[in-house]
Amino acid sequence: MEHHSDIVPWQILAEERGIEIKYVPVLEDFTLDMEAYSLSLENAKLVCVVHTSNVLGVRNSVDELISLAHQAGAKILIDAAQAVPHDRIDFEQLDADFMAFSAHKMCGPTGIGALLVKNDAFEQMQPFMGGGDMIESVTTSGFTYQTNEHKFEAGTPRIAEAVGWSAAFEWLSKIDLPAHHERLLNIAKWTATQLREIGCTVYGRHQSGDAAVVSFLHPTIHSEDFARFLDAKGFAVRTGHHCAQPLLNRLGITGTIRVSFYLYNSQQEAEKFIETVQYIVGRFA
Repeated sequence: MEHHSDIVPWQILAEERGIEIKYVPVLEDFTLDMEAYSLSLENAKLVCVVHTSNVLGVRNSVDELISLAHQAGAKILIDAAQAVPHDRIDFEQLDADFMAFSAHKMCGPTGIGALLVKNDAFEQMQPFMGGGDMIESVTTSGFTYQTNEHKFEAGTPRIAEAVGWSAAFEWLSKIDLPAHHERLLNIAKWTATQLREIGCTVYGRHQSGDAAVVSFLHPTIHSEDFARFLDAKGFAVRTGHHCAQPLLNRLGITGTIRVSFYLYNSQQEAEKFIETVQYIVGRFA
């Protein structure tokens, strides 16, 4: 279910250091196999799991995942990129060891993200990049680096992006995200139902807590062609594998058309979208 950004780095480490990677299967109802997850925790050092799937919109049982990981003595990283834009997540209350998310998913600029780290985990982490202000002192015989997050801030930071992200945070802080999340999920549920009635296959469950994401395919119209038709009518959708090829392989497909609803979308827009889908299917199917 993971995004490539939470797969490829570990595969690189596996080649370089010989670490073993275990993958947890996705069940037919689009959820993680919790029995397989529990078994995979034996001798595990680090668990990496997506909070909410960017393809399916499914929200994983993160509280249970975190609790089981800690019981097994493993640390756990939560990829919250798809979750943070839709809900307020208290990192301390979540009790994960690490949580990563991205600015561009929450009305911010591209090229910047954040990694939240528990204080005790900082002590075990070493800098991955050298230079600039990450050091305490430098001599010709060696260096000492700063503590906690400062030791990871090598070189000039992405100042413009950070300022832009700050503005996005400020705007989002004034919005009742949980209320909007419920509204948008209802729109997604309605859209998914309508797409099924038209004859499309919809991937996801759209239950309480899930993201307002609808991934679908039409049986006879190619996804890229479908997306171009939608674009011509003013609808922006995403096609392809969504940087989650292992998940799509599990689903037996190579890509989907993804509709993602956010704060600025309305039920009326969803209805217009469905009207357009009906027109496309009626004309080209």
